[in-house]
Amino acid sequence: MTALDTQTRSAQDKLTFAQWMTVLAMGLGFAITGADPAIFSSSLVPVREGLHMSTAAAGFTASLATLTLAATILGAGTLGDIYGKRRMYLVGLAGVIVSGLLAALSPNAVILMITRALTGVGFAFLLGLSLAIINATFPPAQRGKAISFFLGTAFLVGRRYRWSATSWSSRWGGAGRWSSPRPRR
Repeated sequence: MTALDTQTRSAQDKLTFAQWMTVLAMGLGFAITGADPAIFSSSLVPVREGLHMSTAAAGFTASLATLTLAATILGAGTLGDIYGKRRMYLVGLAGVIVSGLLAALSPNAVILMITRALTGVGFAFLLGLSLAIINATFPPAQRGKAISFFLGTAFLVGRRYRWSATSWSSRWGGAGRWSSPRPRR
């Protein structure tokens, strides 16, 4: 192997800025799909009480996004092949954002269930197309590095948001308990 071969190989192994941003964007989208169930579950009791839902209906609502993700992920991949992976990924991202906002504004349990199901459809596009986009973006020599960074980003970001959602609500609730005035005995 000559010095020129080594330099060429070294240049091929480096990721460009656009490739790094692609991996980061796909990792963040993938992280949303993992963090959402924990975030929604941590707020399930106040949602259930606020919308006067039964425990069974609340549990079903919590699983709706995952159920619709599983039911639609193959269709999302097919649409990505037909209309373009990037375009369909952005449709999925917009769907997650819009359905999440509508879920937050739900006036009743039925609307919440519908919006959670739509969130799952958006998750199918994010989950199904993120790795496909990475595979299409990177040559085989760089895929291992790109997929490692993709999964690392998704794991770290998703874990951080899951922790924040479950931890901060309990910390502020506990702080309110200790800081509230107590009656004298």
